[in-house]
Amino acid sequence: MRLAIKFFFLLVLTFQSFPSLAQETITAEEQRAAANLSAKFLEQWEADGKMRRVVSELYAPDFIERFIAQEKSALREEAPTASIMFLPGMHYQSDLLTTASTEDWRSFYVAAHGVFFSFATIAINQTAGPLLQGKEPDADQIDKMIERLIPASVRGELAQDPVLGNLVNDGADSATIANIEDLRRVTALLERTLEAIKHERGDNSFKLTQVAHKLLAKLTLTGTDKPVVEIHDEPFLGLPAGTRVVCVPIFEMFHLMFAKVDGEYRILCVHPLAD
Repeated sequence: MRLAIKFFFLLVLTFQSFPSLAQETITAEEQRAAANLSAKFLEQWEADGKMRRVVSELYAPDFIERFIAQEKSALREEAPTASIMFLPGMHYQSDLLTTASTEDWRSFYVAAHGVFFSFATIAINQTAGPLLQGKEPDADQIDKMIERLIPASVRGELAQDPVLGNLVNDGADSATIANIEDLRRVTALLERTLEAIKHERGDNSFKLTQVAHKLLAKLTLTGTDKPVVEIHDEPFLGLPAGTRVVCVPIFEMFHLMFAKVDGEYRILCVHPLAD
């Protein structure tokens, strides 16, 4: 997972976006929706760094049920205990899609993305100034930034956790989340980690600096952050085949994926740009 975090830092440094599966011409309505949803996402996140509120106000109400159904559909040809990546460096056993409750999944989603979005916020805040001046941190500086991401108050607990230990131990193997007890333990530890980050860094853990906003504005002007449209040949996240799904980069590290749900544009999921 440390490698995943390092990769996210490199995405910021290189202003890199990854191509969509299929790119269609985006409509003016979709452009407005992309601008509106990404702005609201940042506004909600920067208010207090509470991912659950972001999910409640901007995501499709049944987004986690759609996620579970999509993952099950993708597993039809796989073994029932296949290991699936949830986020880079974080995997779970596929039978959890059946055994864990929707609330367990929702809590896990909120906790995991809250920590990753906090890392993303800190990464952009720390690198925006040098990047706007044309200076890029070297590998040693990036390693030091990553080392400082984890507060001392939770470092020991993370180091001993078989799933999350690779946040602290560079190169350590990460165990798969194997059962409901693992899922709930990891969720609780991620929640404590985010609270420790907020306690240590204050607003800097979820609020972008003015310089960071200037960097994101520059990326928008240069077209690096332009939204794209995907059209899937098969049903996707509870949507019928052929539905237009809009993807817009957020934090230079993730894609917000959204579409019309009951006549209103709502976020369906967030994917790392490398996914």
